[in-house]
Formats: sequence, structure tokens, C-alpha cells
Amino acid sequence: MSALSASKAHYEDLQTRAARTAAETLRSYGLNLTLLRYSGRVEGAIKTQWSERRVGWDWSAIARSNREFKSFCLAMWTPDDQLIGLALMTLGKHAVTLKFVEGRPSTDCTFKGKRILIALEVATNYAQGAGVDEIRIHPLNDTLAHLYESVYGFEVVKERKSESYYRKRI
Repeated sequence: MSALSASKAHYEDLQTRAARTAAETLRSYGLNLTLLRYSGRVEGAIKTQWSERRVGWDWSAIARSNREFKSFCLAMWTPDDQLIGLALMTLGKHAVTLKFVEGRPSTDCTFKGKRILIALEVATNYAQGAGVDEIRIHPLNDTLAHLYESVYGFEVVKERKSESYYRKRI
């Protein structure tokens, strides 16, 4: 096996274990989900199940442009094959950064408010498996920034000459 193939297999294994561990943890809290990598199946589900979307993210393009081994495009599925959420996280030298999270826009989705928790659980497991001790996120608005700080325990980091971000040590 080439070094490139070995590296790819290593990160795929880390991602698979992070998702599997998160699913087991969530199951113990009564949330029965399957957490998988983004696939063509997701694109079909977005078209048929997400008709009420308000966010214009092109997940096909996001997944395609984040094919690097350390990027993990996560799909959240219920046992009855409903796509309830998507997330993109990337592994860096010091942290896993949660870049995008979107939930199924249906008003009757019982996972409203839980998708970020699911994504954070997977990101935490991915970070721990990779040996980094921090999760980062860039909130889209002040409401989310307040939520990440007050509910999820993130702190704002303001660095010179770069955009501020929120981090949580794990």
C-alpha cells in the first residue's frame, strides 16, 4: 500500500470510528441515527425531502471541493431513511473545525435543535481520535455565536490579522 493510500485509509478509519462512536452515544440518549459520509444518496434525499430549504448551500459542491482526506462531510439519517442533517468538518494541526451544519428544514422534524449537538459529538470524537484537543466553529450570526458561548461552552478567540473564531477545548 502506498503512503498516500495508507494516509487516506487512516483518516477514513478515524471518521468512521468518530461517527460510529457518536451514534452509539446518541443511541444511549434515545436518538437512533445512522451517521455516514456524504454520498450520491444524499443528493437524492435533498431533492425529495428538503423542499422547504431556506439555506442555499450547494452540498454537492461543498462535498466535491472538500475531498481532502482530513475533511469529513457527514450525513445524518434516521432509521426510516430520512436525511435529517449534514455537516462538514475539517481536521487541522490543532483542531477540528466545524464549517457547515444544516438540518432538514421541515417544520415537523423532531431533530430541530439537535443537529448541532450531533455534529459536535462527531467532531469531538474525530478530534480525540486524531489527537487534537480543540473544536472550532465560525458562527454565521450573533444568535448562533451567543448559543455557542452560553449553551455549548465555546469561547471567542480574536487573533490579530485574522478572523475571530469560537473554540472549545476537549
